[in-house]
Amino acid sequence: MNQMRSFLLALSVIAIFSTQAGAGIKLEASKFTVSVNLTDGATGACWTYTRKVRQFIEGKLKKMGFRLGHFNTAVALKNQYIFEVSVFSERKTSGDISFCDGGVHTVFKTNTKVHGQEHVAQLAGYLMNGSNPDWNDTVMSLADLTIKEIENYFQ
Repeated sequence: MNQMRSFLLALSVIAIFSTQAGAGIKLEASKFTVSVNLTDGATGACWTYTRKVRQFIEGKLKKMGFRLGHFNTAVALKNQYIFEVSVFSERKTSGDISFCDGGVHTVFKTNTKVHGQEHVAQLAGYLMNGSNPDWNDTVMSLADLTIKEIENYFQ
């Protein structure tokens, strides 16, 4: 019985190390093209950092080694990803208080085939809804979090 327990323990240790080694394998970013797509559905100056966000994301992706392109999810091919940032918000006032009500969605996705049919596969993404004075800092934070997730998979 002790030999069997030792054997199973050794097998478990091997399985753990194999899993950890596999988790450390990263894809080479230079083999992939990314399109950064922004959707500005914000009104009343709720989001004014569109250029700043694009420059930030594209700079980080280029630094990782990705090639940049311009396409949308519908036409994305093998080895192409979409980094999408969508902001939908409107300014509202209540007395002397002004706030933006809406949300932000960041997503890093690609097309893939499952059983011969095209599907969208999401690697990383964040969603936040609610009220905010403006969405500028929130969008930058969520874009940065998404990039940190991407760094876990690409070198």
